[in-house]
Amino acid sequence: MGWPPFKPVNDTIAWVGARLFDFELGMELTRIAQEMRRDLIVANWASPAAKDPDSFTVVLRDVFNVDLIDRCVPVADDEDAPVMLVSTRLDHTFAIGSRGMLERRYGRPGKLGKARGIAMRRLRRAAAAMGGEISADNVWMPTGAGWIEPEPQLDIAIRFN
Repeated sequence: MGWPPFKPVNDTIAWVGARLFDFELGMELTRIAQEMRRDLIVANWASPAAKDPDSFTVVLRDVFNVDLIDRCVPVADDEDAPVMLVSTRLDHTFAIGSRGMLERRYGRPGKLGKARGIAMRRLRRAAAAMGGEISADNVWMPTGAGWIEPEPQLDIAIRFN
């Protein structure tokens, strides 16, 4: 989706793996997003043995509320286009904007079947490139557990304009 493999300065998105979406999971994801002060992109898995996520959920914080959009699918127009998430129920697309923040865009791209196939191939390739390694900041959070903020990044690039 255009997110770097390292912790960016504007770290506004958390990546989550979880079971299939239900009300209880939605409540927990909302709590986690608020506590972490990040939007969430959640890969929902039917079982631990599944090869691919069943769907994706977007947890998008707004000024006054937290939106939960389940049953999203990844899409990409071609091998070089950004991967986006498209709601299968709403007329919404979610993408990472130029400032590294998750953005809601109204409307859906055409040819979802082909675009979904391209995106899933790219996601599988990215996962395979990790070689089974878990990212350094990966954390297991049991239901109801508190979030502990990792150490802040000290080597920040500063650009004076």
